[in-house]
Amino acid sequence: MKTVLITGSAGFIGHHLVRYLLEKTKWDIICLDRLDYSGDINRLHEILEDLPLETKKRVKIVYHDLMNSLNT
Repeated sequence: MKTVLITGSAGFIGHHLVRYLLEKTKWDIICLDRLDYSGDINRLHEILEDLPLETKKRVKIVYHDLMNSLNT
């Protein structure tokens, strides 16, 4: 099983890529986003809410404020 990392996955292009990969592949997906002005976690929620549990298990979502981490 392949695993793909998608950075910016809560953005406009990223969430479309997540949806496409869930529909067309059996790959596991790691979604990484900083959730700044353009990232919206609700985009990923909308993709996942109607999917079967087995498909949802293929997605891991990681979000973190990377800029504040660098300043501390």
